Amino acid sequence: VEKTLYKHTAGITALAVHPSGKLAFTAAKDKKLITWNLVKARPAFITNIKGIADILVVSPDGSRYCVGLHRRIDIYNLETAGIEYTIDLKCRPNGLVFLGGNQIVAVAGESGKVQVHSLIEKALIKDFEAHETRVRCISTLPEEDEENSSGKEDRGHILVTASSSDHMIKLWRVHTDSASEVKCIGKVDTSCRVTCLTTWDPSMKGAIKKKRKKVAETDKQQ
Repeated sequence: VEKTLYKHTAGITALAVHPSGKLAFTAAKDKKLITWNLVKARPAFITNIKGIADILVVSPDGSRYCVGLHRRIDIYNLETAGIEYTIDLKCRPNGLVFLGGNQIVAVAGESGKVQVHSLIEKALIKDFEAHETRVRCISTLPEEDEENSSGKEDRGHILVTASSSDHMIKLWRVHTDSASEVKCIGKVDTSCRVTCLTTWDPSMKGAIKKKRKKVAETDKQQ
């Protein structure tokens, strides 16, 4: 153990790390949200929140962090440490993901619907029925987008949802405009209660190989 960070007075319920690796965010049953300076191993900000947070998510560029508590999700601006947008889910939030950048989010909770919100317009773009009961997990699946790179039609984003109640994992093709329809492009019955889910991108394997190759070349030079 290199460092132990201690400041909360009750159990920690959510944790997220900033893309820079220099900051972390924790929320606990003491109803405090702490921004940690990981370089100095001490709190940078302590914010009192009106509830116990269930989820913490940081945007890909690190400019925003999202706090899910009770029946809503508050989206904070990192520079001001203030709330810039609130999503009222009317149910307990179970997950949030950013779609293709830092301006669009998809959120899910104890209802069967998934909502897509614009952080620029600060409004709901669309929602759709993903499962019969609740959406327990939500994630995105990166894919190589050859059409976009050649300037052709936008292919949208692949959203992965899972439910612990109907045992299903589903893949959805989602566009971030308000007019297009969300399409289910794949599904599987797991025959079990899904409680967590993550996705893996084949490009991660390529990055590891590239790093190993660079290390091998350095060893040869030495």
